[in-house]
Amino acid sequence: MINFENKKVLFIDLDGTLIKTISGKTFPEDITDFRVQLPVLDKIKEKMPNLRHFYIVSNQGGIGKFISEADFKTKIGAISDLCFYYLNKRKLLMYYDYIYCASNDKNDPNRKPNTGMLEKLCYDHNLSYNKQEMIMIGDASGKPGDFSDSDKKCAENFGIDYIDVRDFLKMKLRLDEYYYILNENYGLEEIEDYMPEDMADKYLEFCKSHNSDEVDDYLKRLYSYIEVVNLEYTILDIDLEKGYAEYKAIIKVNNKYYSFDYYQSPYWGFKDRVDEDIDLTEIFPKEITTVIYV
Repeated sequence: MINFENKKVLFIDLDGTLIKTISGKTFPEDITDFRVQLPVLDKIKEKMPNLRHFYIVSNQGGIGKFISEADFKTKIGAISDLCFYYLNKRKLLMYYDYIYCASNDKNDPNRKPNTGMLEKLCYDHNLSYNKQEMIMIGDASGKPGDFSDSDKKCAENFGIDYIDVRDFLKMKLRLDEYYYILNENYGLEEIEDYMPEDMADKYLEFCKSHNSDEVDDYLKRLYSYIEVVNLEYTILDIDLEKGYAEYKAIIKVNNKYYSFDYYQSPYWGFKDRVDEDIDLTEIFPKEITTVIYV
């Protein structure tokens, strides 16, 4: 599972990932036919709080045929500036840049899935991070219906993590986040068993020199982005033969509300009670007016 919190460098594809056409067509009608995918930027802010470098990396074989290079530079420059200011305003202090390859030659070292553009950005910006602190987001992932797998292969060739933008936009929780939500009222003695390794190391080191109240405060700060709205003990399903009951929890993350189902059983371990691979379901609160006659 990708540890987004330790990512310092993001390489992100342009068309179909960071922007989409307003017209709905696969290829833009003109230089103005695009909209920036703000949900993608919001998710970057949410999942990568330690991000420092934001780089757009794009194959642009249509330059010179469908758009002039001058017009494309104006377009990608404006998009790059907008992304920087949008994220910077949300407290992500970053360096940013863009790079593109105008060649359709698959042997061009700069054309994805080749890694020339990523190598040039690392060289130009003197990046000294290790590969575990880098990630790429794209839409050419080799999924059914995709036109290519060039984004995914580029990341693999460069030796960094990759996630498809469609998967990135789906809201998931890590196992330790589920554990915190479902156990906050009655102790967290084993939470380190479910944390990513680097988080667990920091947590255990903190525990050595702090009392239980300070540890509780540390965990509350660590998971402060998750607000538990309701642990609904309304039974959704019960199976006496298998010995479990199914419940629902509602949480608030970045001013959006989500629900997930979980199970209670004296016979199941925690990993069997939740499924971290299941997408959360976004829900929308409704105001209800109650009239009381007195």
